[in-house]
Amino acid sequence: MSAQKGLHQSLANLVSATLGFLAGATSAGFFIHHPDLEISRPYGRAIILIGLCFGASQCTLAVSPAGAIGLTAFGCGLQNALATHYKGTILRTTHVTGLLTDLGSNLGLRLRGVDVNRWRILVPLLLVLSFFTGAIAGSGLVLRGTRSPLLILSGLYLAGGLGWSLLKHRLLQKLKRRRSL
Repeated sequence: MSAQKGLHQSLANLVSATLGFLAGATSAGFFIHHPDLEISRPYGRAIILIGLCFGASQCTLAVSPAGAIGLTAFGCGLQNALATHYKGTILRTTHVTGLLTDLGSNLGLRLRGVDVNRWRILVPLLLVLSFFTGAIAGSGLVLRGTRSPLLILSGLYLAGGLGWSLLKHRLLQKLKRRRSL
């Protein structure tokens, strides 16, 4: 009976992760409205929502692992679909294999002599470096015995979302003033 219960829990986790990710990506499509990165979009609020999802996930984990997985997956789906293109480069923010594929194929084209836009190499490279930096930092937290690493991540997202919102507000005010001159 224990093996069957484990199978049911695994299935619940898989369904929760899949539906959570899909719901997050769907929400980004509905609220952000556009796949191209543009400063006028409400990214700050979306990043704050991701932080809240990760914080709620940590708080839910002991009571409902499948619920916590669903909340985390929702945040990842939302993040992954916030912007899917930047200057013609496909953005992938939650899976490293796609980034390495994009980086490798563009490096191969460049080595072959094809004129590849710098952004097509630089953006995936920076995202891959961000992945590895996050993985190292997260592993360090777990190895140090940090009890609530998702709360730390949540705080970083909340601060980042608030910081982006404030920066966006200032930049848009400057643009508005320049246009009125």
